Formats: sequence, structure tokens, C-alpha cells
Amino acid sequence: VKLFLFIMVKENLQTILEEIKNGNPYGEKVTLVGATKFMPVELINEALSLGLTDIGENKVVVRGLCRCRHHHEQK
Repeated sequence: VKLFLFIMVKENLQTILEEIKNGNPYGEKVTLVGATKFMPVELINEALSLGLTDIGENKVVVRGLCRCRHHHEQK
């Protein structure tokens, strides 16, 4: 299952990063934020190794283990 998830993430992430590389139709920079809720840290780190730089995560333990920019909703 983990290998399947990694392959799926790799293919989708490469496609999306290529599509947003030059920004949106208005010339604005696009930041892809990966929603990682309930994903294992290993899978998150794999996505980061493939070029993802920002994640949305509310688990403090994950935020401490991943080297990336974190986005979270404050209530």
C-alpha cells in the first residue's frame, strides 16, 4: 500500500508542479500546499524529496519532523 501511495503521489506531484511552474494565467506565483492529514511522516518526506515545499498539517509531531514550511488553520 505504501509503495502504491508513493507512486501515485510522485506522478501527481510531478504533473502539478510542472503545471504551476510559471504561475497562474494572471502571472501570479502559485504555491502548492500539500494537505497531509493522517499521512505517515515517511510519505510526507517522500513528497518533500520530490519538490513539495509547503504542507498543511495540524499535528505538532509531524511539524517537528519535516523540513518544510507549514501552514495551519488557526481557530
